[in-house]
Amino acid sequence: MWFYLSVLAQALFPIWLFQGLETMKYITYLNIISKVIFNSLILLFIKSEAEYILYPVLQSTTSLAASVLGIIIVIGSLQVRFSKVSKADLIIQIKEGWYIFISNVTISLYTVSSAFVLGLFFNNRIVGYYSSAERVVKAFQGLLSPVTQAIYPHVSNLFNTSRKDAIIFLRKATLLVGVFTFTLSAGLFFASDLIVDYLFKDAYEESKLVLRILAWVPFIVAMSNIFGIQTMLNLKYRKQFFRILLICSAIHLAIVVVLGYNFMHIGVATSVLFTEALIAIMMYRFLVTKRIYLIKL
Repeated sequence: MWFYLSVLAQALFPIWLFQGLETMKYITYLNIISKVIFNSLILLFIKSEAEYILYPVLQSTTSLAASVLGIIIVIGSLQVRFSKVSKADLIIQIKEGWYIFISNVTISLYTVSSAFVLGLFFNNRIVGYYSSAERVVKAFQGLLSPVTQAIYPHVSNLFNTSRKDAIIFLRKATLLVGVFTFTLSAGLFFASDLIVDYLFKDAYEESKLVLRILAWVPFIVAMSNIFGIQTMLNLKYRKQFFRILLICSAIHLAIVVVLGYNFMHIGVATSVLFTEALIAIMMYRFLVTKRIYLIKL
């Protein structure tokens, strides 16, 4: 119940406005301040296992405070005023954002289903082997989020002014982000044994192979982000974007059950890697059919 306050905090945080106005500094300041305060309060107040309930309390309240402060900045520094929105405008926005909304739901479906499938067939130990490696990978993926959030409004603005300039920018982004994330994934792959030994000790020996398989996910997801979110969505190919995610999610749900049941955590990790790769390939293939070449050899 305390953790659920974070949902309210996320809903209130005006990240969409800061991104749209390309005033990303406010997002950075608020995130850093809230996380520093949150971690400081953990060290200050949580001294034993019995005080575990303070963790969601502190996380949710600091996130909520950051969101409220964000709204104050919007009203004060950016001079934005709230106004009544007509029902017709609401309907237009819901229609405009519908495919993006259900695309996000679809992404959540295939990402959450992996550990869930393991839990249906096996005990918590097997789920832990997979979940531990997955958390490491998601931590590395988080390094890319600020970059993709920052360039999206810039790319959107470029497409509104010059399609040619937008494509040129995306080609450069594909190269730079691709090299960075490939290096990141390669490092994660080769250092998987050291990372697992350091973070999880000997009890999680089985997580090493899972981490090596999932190590390439940050690179693949970075590419699909550029092909899909940065390019397809900005070019209004929302239906096609959703269709690709829906097809790949259906395939994932089919193979994750088969591979998970037969090969446990290794099978689930393999199905995740396959699905992410399939999404990236299908998105790039679609762009090629539209004569949009983001990778030029």
